[in-house]
Amino acid sequence: MRSYATTFRTKVSGVVLAGMFTFALFLSSCQAPTDNPFTPVNDTQEFEADGATAWMDVIMSAVRTTPGFTPPVAARAYGYAGITMWESVVHGTANGRSLSGQINSFSEMPLPEQGKRYHWVIVMNAAMAEYTRSFFPMATDSMKQVINALETRLYNERRNMGIGADILEHAPQNGQHTGVEPDG
Repeated sequence: MRSYATTFRTKVSGVVLAGMFTFALFLSSCQAPTDNPFTPVNDTQEFEADGATAWMDVIMSAVRTTPGFTPPVAARAYGYAGITMWESVVHGTANGRSLSGQINSFSEMPLPEQGKRYHWVIVMNAAMAEYTRSFFPMATDSMKQVINALETRLYNERRNMGIGADILEHAPQNGQHTGVEPDG
């Protein structure tokens, strides 16, 4: 049976995560749109949110099981995870606007190659795997296995859907360069 403190922390974590995501969306919508140099070939609306949900579940588990994750550190982990997800798919979103230049010390993210099709779940999957490994270096061995297994599962599920080899090849490379680097 879960203790009251564990249940409370889980609920608070969910509320904090939802609040941070809403705030990020608010920030991106408050400013006049700028010219987006990338014209998406396919839109993120074509894809399910199961990958994003699975990664946030892993982040929540990692926060609970990794030593040293006090509430402020956990909040940072959730915030960086949300930013990483957004930045990995922003160029597949109609009128999407990067958070680069809107957050202190957040430099420009690499742009996808013009004219190529990206499977945004695969891009997000690679970015989240990269982020999670870098933000949780002290994770338990079993948690590291969970991270690797999720990355592999999401990639293989999309590969088994018949995604073209060209998309499978360059989408993860784009995602790996999108992961938010923790600032020490």
